[in-house]
Amino acid sequence: MAVECSRIFARTEFVRTSHDIDYSAKLKMASRYHKALIRAIVLLIVIQFLLSGLFLHGLSAYSAEQTVTVGVHPAGVVYDSGKDEIFVTNSGENTVSVISDTTNKVVAAVVVGANPFGLGYDSNKGEIFVANYGSGTVSVISDSNNTVVATVKVESFPFGVAFDSGKGEVFVADSGNDTVSVISDINDGVTKTISVGSYPSGVAYDPDKGEIFVTNHLSGTVSVISDISDDVIANISVGNFPLDLSYDSTKGDMYVANAGSFTVSVISCSSNDVVANVSVGVYPVGVAYDSGMGEIFVVDDGYSSTAYNNTVSVISDANNTVIKTVFVGVDPAGAAYDSSKGEVFVANSYVADKGNSTVSIILDSSLASTFIVTSTSSSLAVGASSSNNQSSRILYFGVAVVMGVVGTVVILQKRRSRQDSSSIT
Repeated sequence: MAVECSRIFARTEFVRTSHDIDYSAKLKMASRYHKALIRAIVLLIVIQFLLSGLFLHGLSAYSAEQTVTVGVHPAGVVYDSGKDEIFVTNSGENTVSVISDTTNKVVAAVVVGANPFGLGYDSNKGEIFVANYGSGTVSVISDSNNTVVATVKVESFPFGVAFDSGKGEVFVADSGNDTVSVISDINDGVTKTISVGSYPSGVAYDPDKGEIFVTNHLSGTVSVISDISDDVIANISVGNFPLDLSYDSTKGDMYVANAGSFTVSVISCSSNDVVANVSVGVYPVGVAYDSGMGEIFVVDDGYSSTAYNNTVSVISDANNTVIKTVFVGVDPAGAAYDSSKGEVFVANSYVADKGNSTVSIILDSSLASTFIVTSTSSSLAVGASSSNNQSSRILYFGVAVVMGVVGTVVILQKRRSRQDSSSIT
């Protein structure tokens, strides 16, 4: 009996000892697991706040720029290098606002035809040619007194305008007639009408080749016109619904905004071939070349049922990639580069409650150290947001991700603890 009791006691003691050793091992494993879990959570939080800091640095209000209040629905923008003024068409009130780049204030408002859109600067005569989409005319404004000195009848729905300094001619895209009207600045008369593709929109001049490039919005092509013969010498396929374009005089390339493809096609003017396609923001509608920085500013209108994109994509012509994104006002349309001040003027077409729209001014040198620059416009459409709201959303999203990860890990740990407790007991 004593021997049997001794055996039972030894067996019980062995089981108890084994149980204690197993329990101790599990405690050590749990301790290591908890330490690893804490390290992982801390690492996630640190990474999140580092990323949030980077985003906030880029997105928050580094705005050395300002906005200028103009008329209703501004659309086209052009820089007058002779007067250091910016001319902006207000398509909703049939006027052109004149902005002094010295004060960044409107110094005049010129009444033109119905629904003015595109415009071009004639550096030879100091005149601005304005395409009146609703009138089928072009208004000629003298920059010496900011008055209309002539009105030229063209074809239906004129849209884009470009000045050919080599020939002293103005080329106007007649979107409703699939033609381009050629106006002599000597007598302000139409000298020729050239057939191009469907719904011509944007027009740009290549002074090195003496050629005019025209986007055909519904054809998905760009027509190239020789200013010697005033005939089309090439048609280049680009992206969907090309709308505007601008010439890069340093690289000899033409940059074409394809509104339907959300891309910019880069055409080599020496070969008339597309050499690159650059993805930009949603629905690019305007292009301006910055000769001082070697950059192309692309206006991303990006309208949907709930929001506008409200950005400008900045492309480096060194590698044809987007290097910056700039937040501007609501529903941006056209843009122009002011070479004397190193500024880009962007027309924001959205009409605020006060009945007027704005022009955002971007200082190109400030973008060298700033990832994203915001405008100071306080008027936003439904769904649009300021840079601070963008920053908050990024931060909140990051915090939510971290909290979700932590919550999931905690739940899994509780389940593991219950399983360990069950196995121990």
